[in-house]
Amino acid sequence: MDNWFINNETGRNEFQDARFYRDSRTGEMVPSVTTFLEAWPKGAAYHEWLKKHGADADEIRDEAGRRGSTVHNLTEQLDFGAEVRMCGEDGSPRYKMSEWAMLERYVDFRKAHAPRIIDIETNLVDSELGYAGTLDRVMELKDDVWIIDIKTSEKPWTPERIAIALAQLGAYAECTRWTYDVEVAGVGFVVALPDREAQVRLSGPKSFTVEDAVAAWHERRQQYREQQRSAR
Repeated sequence: MDNWFINNETGRNEFQDARFYRDSRTGEMVPSVTTFLEAWPKGAAYHEWLKKHGADADEIRDEAGRRGSTVHNLTEQLDFGAEVRMCGEDGSPRYKMSEWAMLERYVDFRKAHAPRIIDIETNLVDSELGYAGTLDRVMELKDDVWIIDIKTSEKPWTPERIAIALAQLGAYAECTRWTYDVEVAGVGFVVALPDREAQVRLSGPKSFTVEDAVAAWHERRQQYREQQRSAR
């Protein structure tokens, strides 16, 4: 079985261990932000998780990916203005309770911050910068342009996972500014959890700045380059 496929709808070539986007202006294939970030060691918590779950790890990972895709699709429908229902016309549930609970966490975020949705699932590809990615949401918050990532998780994120997410947001902010000449005033993420309030991190004077996120991306990317050089 091939270990890669071409997604014509998104313009991505996806491999088992990497993802590349085609720059429509140059024809070049550009690695995704996650390709850089996922190459970095996962940390002690991840390896403890592997030890705990052993042979079930792949199944748990695949189920988490399926659940994440389902919740993402629901949030997209909601932000496109569609009506989303838990049950079908016959009264049978369309989704698992955990999936619906995660959607409700995103609804709570929308109620709290009242964003205006500017764009959904936006592909960013720039061969000059040398990376690409997909923005979950471009939103208007407080009359400014923000980039928001939507994530799902069974448990609250660890500091290590949060650090990776901030670097990812920094990459998206830099690429948006560079490619579209749009000033990104803020970035953040919403981690939808099934049994508690969402884990929300937004840039601001008491948390972190967009420039902090961009600097975190530059640091991670430099680490990746050094790792690649040492592996040769």
